[in-house]
Amino acid sequence: MDMSNTSTPPREISRVGVLDLTGLGAADALDGVSRISRVGVILVPASVMPRLARIELDRVGATVPIPWPEPSRALPSGPPTGGRVRDP
Repeated sequence: MDMSNTSTPPREISRVGVLDLTGLGAADALDGVSRISRVGVILVPASVMPRLARIELDRVGATVPIPWPEPSRALPSGPPTGGRVRDP
């Protein structure tokens, strides 16, 4: 059996309110994704924007590039959130 012609079928991400790609490994999560559809908002590190631009987007409300600190100035708690967290 010849396995040289096998490939992973394209994947689609769909029907998600908020697609948060700011976590570790999020760029790798886009491997093999050919289409993103019916997503309210995509939160994406600015460094991953070129990779996202190669994916077909359909019915996406907004794409929000998040400025990620450079590794030398990275905060131990993660990316800046731009807001405050309130106690319930």
